[in-house]
Amino acid sequence: MALLALSGAGFACNQGIDPLIPAATEPAYRGRLFTVQTSGMTTAQGVATALSGAAGTVAAPGLVIGVSEVVGTGVVVGLFLRGRD
Repeated sequence: MALLALSGAGFACNQGIDPLIPAATEPAYRGRLFTVQTSGMTTAQGVATALSGAAGTVAAPGLVIGVSEVVGTGVVVGLFLRGRD
């Protein structure tokens, strides 16, 4: 449960990034940038869900969920550390 909460909190980090985007982007490109950002996140989530579902058909679902949470937590921590540089 702790890994699920921590990896899910990574999505909340997006709320802190959204205000930075307009400041770093020319006004003419802001709409496109948000569209690409949202499309990319949605696509990545869909692919991850499909891969997890496929993995769950050949491995124990609990194992797939646990591995997914460890990977998700690793990504969140990695991005956090990268952002501090």
